[in-house]
Amino acid sequence: MYKFLLAFVVLILFMMESTVTEWLPGAFGEQDWLVIPHFSLVAVFLLAFKQGRSLGILYGISMGLLYDVYYTGLIGIYAFSYTLMAYMIGVWSKYFQDTLIVALIVCTAGIAAVEWITYGVLLFIGFTSDPLQAFAYVRLLPTLVFNAIFCIILYKPFEYLIAKAEFADPIKN
Repeated sequence: MYKFLLAFVVLILFMMESTVTEWLPGAFGEQDWLVIPHFSLVAVFLLAFKQGRSLGILYGISMGLLYDVYYTGLIGIYAFSYTLMAYMIGVWSKYFQDTLIVALIVCTAGIAAVEWITYGVLLFIGFTSDPLQAFAYVRLLPTLVFNAIFCIILYKPFEYLIAKAEFADPIKN
């Protein structure tokens, strides 16, 4: 029951991303910033951090493909980057303590890696011409701050939901 609820929550978080984007202001003071909410990605990373790489890969490829189909014209960029980072976080999770601070650092680093991978691929194939400095300051930094705050908010409720889901293998694989 809770396994389905967990998948449903991740799907709801995905749908919330586009809704929250409409509410976010495009400018703070005199600076134009682009904030990209990655709620479902934070959830995928928390799952990978708490349950290991297998569940992270499953949710990573599912949410990455959904993101590709819904938001982009290129199938595979987000599926690859979500899955790769969920796998890496699942592997690394064995070596870290399960605390809010560590989860926050891991999620923020994972989101940064996904953004860099996406930017690099889009730059390489010519879908973007944004200079590196503009990308880092206008998009990456505000996105990391916003999603780090969301990670702090989501951590405890998601921890409870994952504990209730009772996955077959409690040992991180």
